[in-house]
Parts: sequence; C-alpha cells; structure tokens
Amino acid sequence: MQAKLQELKTRLMEINDLDSANALLSWINKFNMPPGGAAARGRQMATLAQLSHEKLVDAAIGKLLDDLRLTKPASRTIRRGQPDPRHAAQL
Repeated sequence: MQAKLQELKTRLMEINDLDSANALLSWINKFNMPPGGAAARGRQMATLAQLSHEKLVDAAIGKLLDDLRLTKPASRTIRRGQPDPRHAAQL
C-alpha cells in the first residue's frame, strides 16, 4: 500500500512540476518576452500542457487511485486541487 501511495505522489509531483514550469513561462511571457519569441514560447507552453495532460489521464494514475480506494475528495486533496484524472480522461 505504501509503495502505491508513493508512486501516486511521485506521478502527481511530476504533473505539478510541469504545470509550475508552464506557469513560469506564462509569467515571463507577460513581463519579459524577448522580441520575436512568442512563437517559440507558445510552442514550449503547449508542449508542457500536453505532457501534463497526458500524465494526468494516464490509466496508471486511475488504477492507483482505485487500488488505494481513495474517495474523490481524498484524491483531490492529494493532487492539490487538480481535476480527477478519471474525469479528465473522459474529456
């Protein structure tokens, strides 16, 4: 049980890291965008968003949540407000 919980936390921290990097790029984009950098920055942000979403909807996270028998409110708490991956996968 502990190993599965640790795996879930690790996966969710990776998602958080990607989202944090994207937020930083967004902030830099607003306040310090170099001339001609918008296209590259947009591509970078889109790539990070795609990677984050793919990790979020990975079936392994849903299986870990099911295996750990976490309720939706508990799983939201662990993920610090991120949407339930089982729901995100249906979008």
